[in-house]
Amino acid sequence: MAIKMNVVECELGNYIHYWRGLPKTGKTTLFRVLVLELYNDATKGLLVVFGNEYGHKSLGNLQYEEITVWDKTEDANGNRGFVQLVDDLIRNNKNYDIKLIGFDTIDKMIEVATEEVKRLSYLETGKKCNSILDAFGGFNRGKNKLKELIYEQLARLTSIGLFPIVIGHSKKKEKTDEYSGDSFETITGSLTGDYDAIFGDIAQINMMVTVDRNIVDGKVAGSVTNMWFRNNGIIDAGSRFEGMPEKMELSAANYIKAFNMGVEASKNAKGIVASNADIPTVNDEPDVYIDNDIDVAALKKEINDALKAGTISKNQFMVEVQNEGLSKISEGTPAQVLKIKTALLG
Repeated sequence: MAIKMNVVECELGNYIHYWRGLPKTGKTTLFRVLVLELYNDATKGLLVVFGNEYGHKSLGNLQYEEITVWDKTEDANGNRGFVQLVDDLIRNNKNYDIKLIGFDTIDKMIEVATEEVKRLSYLETGKKCNSILDAFGGFNRGKNKLKELIYEQLARLTSIGLFPIVIGHSKKKEKTDEYSGDSFETITGSLTGDYDAIFGDIAQINMMVTVDRNIVDGKVAGSVTNMWFRNNGIIDAGSRFEGMPEKMELSAANYIKAFNMGVEASKNAKGIVASNADIPTVNDEPDVYIDNDIDVAALKKEINDALKAGTISKNQFMVEVQNEGLSKISEGTPAQVLKIKTALLG
């Protein structure tokens, strides 16, 4: 081993992603479209479908494998265990060339792994167990074994560059504020905390999908399905990347945009001033909006001059652009450009 300087890579498939949301909110579809958006080839993705999940059945142009057993030699019908799938990928992914792998869902993955824990417990102790809590004599040994099984296969996959997108479900949970004692509702994962943490603690992006409805006179007047990337105290989401937007409307294009925003901000985190080669050019594209009362060109020149002089950093600039929900300043209205300039320079 040696001391190294980490370099944040702008490659979505090089990180673990954890997606949660209610059923039928588009998570499996998002995986399928993400593969097509990134690689324009459905064979570059593989959705590992655990247990009796059926969401993939209605989606064309999606490569998948169904897994109902953790460890099982392939039979005459081609059915095999998860361990055997990983074996195959380790041996043959240079030929398959899979770039993005998904687990659908973590809930069912845990069910499949639980049966394996109970089987291994019986082989070791000679006693059948009805619950994972009884496995290996109890005292949480069963749950610890389950985590060990998952992390063992995860380590094998990441060793060949396959970092999963893990799909799960969500639920509402009541919490109590530790200072005021008031109760409030949060939207979090459907699993218990110890199981949710299996991927929640190691994922670079914990994304929550919600359906935000517009209620008028007691009726739904419209709805938007959103992806949340930051925790606002109600929505349990988060990211290890700096500069991720709080939320964006659900789409593969927006997910890629949010990821790129986070990566670019993290590349220059902690106040590191960008070199001139890395300084964003704010005058390189025509503005989408025009307002004769606001001199956008002059505002952008002020920002550009400050970037070149090092008065403001690339990271500061990007954060303010992202705070306006933009990926480029040229997409902003004159009012937004004015707001960005004021936030940066007064």
